[in-house]
Amino acid sequence: MCEQGQYLEAQPLLSELIAKNPTNSEYHRIQGQILSDQGKPNEAINSLIDALRWDAQNNYALIMMGNIYAKDLDDVEAAMVFYDQVIKNNPKDYIALNNIGANLLREGKTPQAIQYFNQAKSANPKYPQIYAGLGMAYLQERQFTKSFEFFIQGIHLNDQNNELHKHLLGNAYGVAEKVMQSSIADLMLEDYIDKFKQRNRNIEIQQSEEIPTAAKIEFAENYQRTKDIVLYNPKFPAYQHLIFHELMHLEMMLEAREISENKLFTSNDTHLQAFKIKLKDYSTFLIQKGFPAEGVDKVLKDLFEGLNRQIFNSSPDLFIEHTLYTKFPHLKPIQFVSLYNLLQNAKKAVTQKEIVELSDAWVLSTSKILNLVNALQFKDLFGLDLIPDFKASAKELAQAKAMYQEFLDYVNDKQAGEEYELIQNWANDLKLDTYFKLVNETSYREANNFTDDILKKIEDDPFDLENEDDQKDAAMQQFLQNHQQLGLNTAVAFFMVEALQFFKSKTTPEIKKIALEIALQGAHGYHPQKNYKLNLIPHKTFTGYQILAYYYVSWAIAIPEMLTQLQLPFEEEFDLAKKLIAND
Repeated sequence: MCEQGQYLEAQPLLSELIAKNPTNSEYHRIQGQILSDQGKPNEAINSLIDALRWDAQNNYALIMMGNIYAKDLDDVEAAMVFYDQVIKNNPKDYIALNNIGANLLREGKTPQAIQYFNQAKSANPKYPQIYAGLGMAYLQERQFTKSFEFFIQGIHLNDQNNELHKHLLGNAYGVAEKVMQSSIADLMLEDYIDKFKQRNRNIEIQQSEEIPTAAKIEFAENYQRTKDIVLYNPKFPAYQHLIFHELMHLEMMLEAREISENKLFTSNDTHLQAFKIKLKDYSTFLIQKGFPAEGVDKVLKDLFEGLNRQIFNSSPDLFIEHTLYTKFPHLKPIQFVSLYNLLQNAKKAVTQKEIVELSDAWVLSTSKILNLVNALQFKDLFGLDLIPDFKASAKELAQAKAMYQEFLDYVNDKQAGEEYELIQNWANDLKLDTYFKLVNETSYREANNFTDDILKKIEDDPFDLENEDDQKDAAMQQFLQNHQQLGLNTAVAFFMVEALQFFKSKTTPEIKKIALEIALQGAHGYHPQKNYKLNLIPHKTFTGYQILAYYYVSWAIAIPEMLTQLQLPFEEEFDLAKKLIAND
């Protein structure tokens, strides 16, 4: 009855019990609580004295005496006498210690409250209510990082969706908002950017609502600029975290580059066409739904680019968030809000009914698995379990857990560039490896520099009359060595550039005659290591790769309907050559 506030009904029963059992300490304690709740502190004290007279170790009576002195009589010194007695009676009574802390905190006695909360934590470090109290105490002290840490520890320990969970989560979010409104993150960001200046990197931060993600970084060397530009979408909360995240991409890239282990993520039209073939049935489905063909093509391209972004950022993002969490503790509240928001958006993208009904099952499942890996890390870092929200199958969840475990195997002793190993491993597991290629940055950039040299030589000497064959072969051998990781026959590609330049001045009938001569000469096959001559192109000696390049290009221009019968697998090289010519 007392617990339900029915004091008038409870009082007669209690008076009768006390009359029959005057030495029962707990009856007097209940009487004291009724009087206290009714606003009669002095009378309550008298009843509690009776309770303690019959049982000096009645901790609930001692706590109530302390509460009355602290709250009603504003005598904290007297209250502490009773609270200290509770500890003497049972120093392991963490619930009592926590309650004392809560009462002191409620009365604004924060330092004393922290003392009792810490004693409760020593008695039982797994009692989540203690962390709620400590979080509130340090929030009152405006020690936001400590406050947030305790709320998050409470969330880790309280795995139930109850009022305490809501209290902890709400307060954690509240602390984060205070941090976002302060200058803490901006000052940390300024300091972090300054460190890049020591590495000769000039950073510029820009807002952009046009980017397809929450944030992105444009590395200076990829855009022929003198500065790295970080773009962030202001629609996303906790933007400071997004900037930190992108700058961490730059730091990882620089570390990998120092040991020549940096990789570039490349994809081309061949990869896109393979993706479209994979989704042929999905294309048919969309057309049957009434989508125009050009609209379907755009959808497929967007999905292709979206999945490629996901897999390329998969393991790097995990390493980045782990590093931010461990090295920038004052950023944690903002990191929490930002990642929570990103996961909420990710959840909608793979569970919203309208999206799911119009999605390809394989694309949806693959994207869900990659998002689940992020949700697993978020749970590890912040204790908040968003995994059920993704409505994953047992198979999808098992795949995500296996991938996350592989990340954990790397994280504690990660070496520069190892994130690319995980990207490739996970792409293989998810059957995404045919839609992109990771290439060594050093080889790739050396190849591009060599491309510029070749194009200039072709422009100056389109018939290649000036170079000696042995010099040309030596240069090409060096070039090929630099291109082992590019995944296509770059020698053929660049000789195709030469061929396209040569055939510009020829008519179609002239090119057709050359095409037929090459075909006749090569009836028994061409060998890449041998040299060849053509009657229709006198004064020129062709290497094996050169003659194959001219073979393919001449037929592509003059006899395109018969090109596939050559059975030369150089479609990708020809696409590259045409792009190089267009950019020249």
